[in-house]
Amino acid sequence: MIIPVVFTLDNIKDGMSQGWIFYKAVTLCKNEGWPIIAQEQYFQNIEIHKEILPECFSPDFAAQFDYDILTQEDLNKVRQITIPNALIEAYIEKYDSQNDANNSLLDNGWMELESFLLQQISEVIDATQENVEALMCLRHFRFVDNLAAKLNVPVIYFEWGPFRYSNYRNTAYFDLNNSYASYHADCESFLKENKEFPTMSKEMLVALFAESEFIDKVILAPEESYEAGIVGGYNNSYIKAKVGSGLDMLESYNRTKKFFTEKSIAVRYHPGDPIHASLHVPNEEQGELIDFIFKCKRLVCVDSNVEFEAMLFSKPVYDFGNFRFAGFVNKSFNDLPDKIPTIEEINYIAFVKLIPFELLNNIEYIRFRLTNPSAIRLYLYHMEYYLAELGLNMDFFELPSKMRLEKILEQKKNCNFLLQSLKRTDKFYFTNTDWRRVLIKNNYLTNANNMLLVANNQLKDENIKKEKRISDLEKQCQDMQNLKIMRLYQKYCKIRYGR
Repeated sequence: MIIPVVFTLDNIKDGMSQGWIFYKAVTLCKNEGWPIIAQEQYFQNIEIHKEILPECFSPDFAAQFDYDILTQEDLNKVRQITIPNALIEAYIEKYDSQNDANNSLLDNGWMELESFLLQQISEVIDATQENVEALMCLRHFRFVDNLAAKLNVPVIYFEWGPFRYSNYRNTAYFDLNNSYASYHADCESFLKENKEFPTMSKEMLVALFAESEFIDKVILAPEESYEAGIVGGYNNSYIKAKVGSGLDMLESYNRTKKFFTEKSIAVRYHPGDPIHASLHVPNEEQGELIDFIFKCKRLVCVDSNVEFEAMLFSKPVYDFGNFRFAGFVNKSFNDLPDKIPTIEEINYIAFVKLIPFELLNNIEYIRFRLTNPSAIRLYLYHMEYYLAELGLNMDFFELPSKMRLEKILEQKKNCNFLLQSLKRTDKFYFTNTDWRRVLIKNNYLTNANNMLLVANNQLKDENIKKEKRISDLEKQCQDMQNLKIMRLYQKYCKIRYGR
């Protein structure tokens, strides 16, 4: 069994800021009878959930995050391992503030909670006679690592990826045992071990992952008007602790201002920032993120998914902390390196470190990942998966480069038409996983049908050619016959009439 862990000391939404994480966990576990580890508030009556998180009960929101809308029956199906509030309160009391307690969880264990959870899980194992295969958690916590070590199982850490709704098809990070800390080192090993592998240009990657409407926005994106653009993160203490003390948007601005004038610096705040902080500086940009990226010659980020999107559009990225893209991005403005990752590195991130979002709840896929497949196998697996969505396969790479881009755009247009037809269906409600499964199956059938059509057209062409050949031969015979008759008539006239 795979056990999700849903935990946060963030008090936003009455301590239920990870609502969609919890609902994905219920969707994963309800039919298997697997346990979920979560705080008391997540196991409250369903009506309380609806009151605190009404947006999570919207069909569109549920489809976006690929979970079944929660019912009380579903909640009752899962085995509930509840983290007592009393235990949490006692832990917080040891620190000067709740933020300090939260930050401590990143590096320090929590012996009381670890012992409690180990006992609870042992009871589930005895009751079900089923072994634990892995723990699954959104954020890295040391107590989760320690608990997994005691169970001798890995931890799957995941997060919403840089390609996300509504501009892109949804993706997710999927890392085993905190491996996001070594993205660059893993990439270097991959490139040493694999000298030749299929890659896509940046234009093809945008076409593959972006929604059609977004591609139009890219075409119309504005010209550069700022030397540097600073992208705000989700403004909480967790970011500061993870990337280094004191590193926040203000510090990023102060460092950037040493190299560029205020007029040439723009800032854009995180749309979901609960604090709604403002630096009150000259160029505070709003509007589409893609417009901001294109307006700026280079991007400055703190622990932001925007980094990968900026790389994709060939923008130099600067991050002064220790985010997952360290090594791919620039660490300092000294000498203004403006380094941009290679196309091989960008493909590696897209097809190894990111996964299709819907696979987070695919038990078969999760178990495949727990076998520790090689990076090149993952790379090809994900690449084939995305191509299959468009009715393509790896033969796609036999096309000339320019034709590949055109083929992706053509297939995407056809698939989007089918998707919109599915979404308009009144009888059924399709989740992301459902419609993608239907879409992939439809595309395979479409491919097979197209092959039959091509073969049929070839036969038609051959038959037309044969019929034309026969017609030509008949005409030749007729002409020859007419010529022979004409000559005989001329001979007759000469004998009969002397002419």
